[in-house]
Amino acid sequence: MKKYIAILCSLFSAQAMAQQGLTITGNFENLKDSKVYLVRRDKDKGLDTLNFTTSKNGSFVLKSRVTEPEPLYIFREGSPSFSYVFAENTNIEVSGNVDSMYVFKGIKVKGSPAHEQLMEFYKNVSEPFEREIMKAIEESREQGNAASVERLLMKTDEILSRRATAILKYLKTNPNQSNSLAYGIMNAYTNIGLEMSPASYNPVYEALSPSVKASVHGVKLRNLLTANMRTSPGVMAPDFTLPTANGKPVRLKDVVAKNKVVLLDFWASWCGPCRAENPNIVKAYEKYKDKGFAIISISLDTDRKKWLQAVEEDKVPWLQVSDLTQRAVVARDYGVRGIPHLVLIGQDGKVITSRNIRGEELHKKLESIFN
Repeated sequence: MKKYIAILCSLFSAQAMAQQGLTITGNFENLKDSKVYLVRRDKDKGLDTLNFTTSKNGSFVLKSRVTEPEPLYIFREGSPSFSYVFAENTNIEVSGNVDSMYVFKGIKVKGSPAHEQLMEFYKNVSEPFEREIMKAIEESREQGNAASVERLLMKTDEILSRRATAILKYLKTNPNQSNSLAYGIMNAYTNIGLEMSPASYNPVYEALSPSVKASVHGVKLRNLLTANMRTSPGVMAPDFTLPTANGKPVRLKDVVAKNKVVLLDFWASWCGPCRAENPNIVKAYEKYKDKGFAIISISLDTDRKKWLQAVEEDKVPWLQVSDLTQRAVVARDYGVRGIPHLVLIGQDGKVITSRNIRGEELHKKLESIFN
């Protein structure tokens, strides 16, 4: 009987918190009186403003409600700076200096267990391995040859494997899990542009509690794992057919059959890093196009005019395709979460690498293949 009473009390408490919603009280040094916005990133609406207020003497109060813990952002008027809070229906305090309105640069968040668990995960489990990987990448760039790229790939695989083991250990020793962990694990996979090893990370997913698996971010993590399994090195690349600007259908399988290596380049005219990377890809194309190197650029533009204008401005002479849908099915099939996103495919139709290699790393990888 006591057990059932405890369960009922827990349910009533959760329902009361959900009805109460969340209250974020902010106190920032040097914050001038200005409008402050509480924002959610919505896949359909983009940035969705949940509430706003005007700060007074560095303080403000924002209220809203979430269905389950989720990342929310606090923006101040006239500044790109923001505070990041993994919010739940509690009383949350955020504080710091206005010059560092970003959680990883000194913002303190209290009152959200989901946020606290996520920060603990980042600090003790994820970030140490990211620093290792960035150090390995820097060392490879300094050496500047194809052999160093191969050593880098082996080194990062080893680091990612150790990280997966560390994440698994953390989950097993922390049974009281928030769905923020699914969010943190998903970001750990994608922050540095390296693909996951499904063999390593499936056990991580299985170690999540049933409630976390069923959460929004748990489902997203499962979908991301599935997409990565479809595009892991050695796996047959998902075939697709997309139209050129003139409506001519281009099938991946047909392009692969005629070339030694095909690069899939997911990009868009509005993507600054994509446009900045295009001269580098042009350089690689000019060097290897006569050796069996082909490129298919898949634009996530929705505006035909802007897409074609960017193609002309950047002088990219290879195949350009798009269905003018930002959330294209092919992007989902290749696990694209951000652009630019590059995938190399061999003549056998299998993925060579889905690592998001750019700059000199792309040239080094192509050199190791063609030379």
